[in-house]
Amino acid sequence: MVAESSSKRWQPYLVGAALIAVAAVGLTLPAGQSLVGRLFRSLRMQKVQAVNVDLSSFTDPNANPALHQMVAQMISDKVVVTVNEQDQPASDAAAAAQLAGFPCSF
Repeated sequence: MVAESSSKRWQPYLVGAALIAVAAVGLTLPAGQSLVGRLFRSLRMQKVQAVNVDLSSFTDPNANPALHQMVAQMISDKVVVTVNEQDQPASDAAAAAQLAGFPCSF
């Protein structure tokens, strides 16, 4: 009776170990490697395309603030809009990081 209850306790672990062993053997075969390769190739982006966005309607006096907020949240949770600034020369990486507001590496 004790042996019966202990075998039921170990049964899920044995099934899991058998499945892992079958998967490991399957991935060592050429067919399994080909399957994994096709899976990873399907996840790769084939063609990236840049999209231009015209946000001129957001600067109108009659702009819809709710629409502006929805578009901003689709782009990012935190949207920071900056204007194009003039180049600012920096003498070293620390000065560049101070000017940029984030760590710089050269």
